[in-house]
Amino acid sequence: MKKVILLFLLTPLGNMLYAQQTVTIEKGCAFFDSTSARSIVVSNAVSPEISQVIDKIMRVTGLPKRFIVFEAPIGNAIATKIGDKEVIVVDPEFIRGFQKKAADSLAVYFILAHEIAHHYKDHLDHPNVQSVWWDELAADEFAGRVIKKLNFTIATPWNLMVSMPVTGEHASHPSPVARIKSAINGFCDGYYEEVREDIAQSKSADAAGIAKLSQDLERYLNRHTYNKASWERNIRYRVVDRKIIKIYESAVGDGYRERKDTIDINKITKVYSRWHDPGEIAFDCGKQTWIETFHSAKAAKTLKPGWYFDNDTTLEDDYDMLIYLQYYIAKLQGVR
Repeated sequence: MKKVILLFLLTPLGNMLYAQQTVTIEKGCAFFDSTSARSIVVSNAVSPEISQVIDKIMRVTGLPKRFIVFEAPIGNAIATKIGDKEVIVVDPEFIRGFQKKAADSLAVYFILAHEIAHHYKDHLDHPNVQSVWWDELAADEFAGRVIKKLNFTIATPWNLMVSMPVTGEHASHPSPVARIKSAINGFCDGYYEEVREDIAQSKSADAAGIAKLSQDLERYLNRHTYNKASWERNIRYRVVDRKIIKIYESAVGDGYRERKDTIDINKITKVYSRWHDPGEIAFDCGKQTWIETFHSAKAAKTLKPGWYFDNDTTLEDDYDMLIYLQYYIAKLQGVR
């Protein structure tokens, strides 16, 4: 979130906002931190492309449209307020520029879903900017979920973030790597919901089917486990009775002793990638959170030079892990 002063020249008529009025906006949540305070003229003659995209987003989310959209040459897209009215100001040229650079015509959906999220998550009501990074990541996660609901691929937010002109963190936004991870989390949440809905509508699996799912999950976990910590070694997994059992040797004094950790698959409510700890996947079970470090056994592929989490783990590996884990866990939760 960046504090932005925008001056609008509008003429009010009843409860409608028309093309010219002067108003000061003290803060807004921009998609990209590149807007400085300026006087601008906005238009409520929104292009059909922008209107259609917003209509599709609202349709798949099921949320009521409670904001007004303006276009203005601000070089950004911003969620803000004019008085008590929720507003999104978007620059069509900014959108087209990003779509061209990302070579992805669907980038507009992610950008606008991100700005819509700021309003529905009430980020503009925060009294300070200390939570700004979390707000941006939450908006990216919401947008990732929308992308899945629209039946697009994870490539859209991926291509968009890679095309960002910055690679590191700054005052109002986390790094593009962190933002991609949040978008991936949202996308996988949408995928997880779909798998669970499919299972709910299907017949119960037999014992052999459950055993096969358990074996697949166990095999996948063992193939991707990675831990550089010197206090854990020889890590392996068993999946029994819808429980994941981690068996490993833990450092004790000058030696090691075997330990077992257990997590109930039926209690898992979310599987996500921790944005601040590269390569780590968290299993959220309400009061309990189980965190594991993974990497793909396949040859490491780089998304872009310098975009590795560490020597072994890339963003592609992270997404691969989440999709597989979501699938198998949702299947095991759904079958009886």
